[in-house]
Amino acid sequence: MLVGDLNARTGTINFTPSSRDWMDEKIMNAPASCRASKDPVLNERGNKFIDLLSSCNLTLLNGSVVGDIFGEFTCFKYNGQSVADYMAVTPNLKSLVKWFKVLSLTDLSDHKPLLCKFSVKVPLLPAELIEKLYQKAPTKPKWDGDATTQEFIANLNRDDQAARLLELSASPLENTENIYSLNDKFINILENSLGTERNPNSSEHKVKLFSKKKRRSKFRPKQKWFDAECITTKRELNKLTRRYGR
Repeated sequence: MLVGDLNARTGTINFTPSSRDWMDEKIMNAPASCRASKDPVLNERGNKFIDLLSSCNLTLLNGSVVGDIFGEFTCFKYNGQSVADYMAVTPNLKSLVKWFKVLSLTDLSDHKPLLCKFSVKVPLLPAELIEKLYQKAPTKPKWDGDATTQEFIANLNRDDQAARLLELSASPLENTENIYSLNDKFINILENSLGTERNPNSSEHKVKLFSKKKRRSKFRPKQKWFDAECITTKRELNKLTRRYGR
């Protein structure tokens, strides 16, 4: 799906793909006048945009589906109005479109918002599968100046890490599983160089660049007499200070 202000005027031209290899099919699959539009202008940027849609196997919803049968204007300027905001989808996704609308102009922009409704059935995943797919959020390291950066680069350039990167670069990308696997391995190399590797039982060299510092509670008493009443009073004083200034 492609949505946004493309600054392109396409007139009534659209690309209606019938197969992925449309260039090898008949000329009937090429861009043609096959949608409604209140903006009849076709400029150079519009031609390039249609070429982009052709290369990505996308088709415009503006003026071609229920809800926008006349191809409403989307952009309103001091010197006129035009259709410059588009929503383009693949053929499979277009079959799921219930309607597409160009909404009313608002005070927030000189472009009208676009709204589209899809009819999609999403199967509910079993609780057991969700629990199996659950992953903990990755550790976010805190960089400590240039020294940490240089140490990370040094760890990344180690012979063992270089060998792992070389192995990844030679790995085939045949299917989705290969891509996910290579992505996990690459992340593992970065985490290993950072010292935040997720596998604690790894036998590979692991350097800790980041040390956890214990943080003292913001309202931890500094003196024995600084009790809960003092903490509450201090909070109220801080509020009054922020409100009325010092």
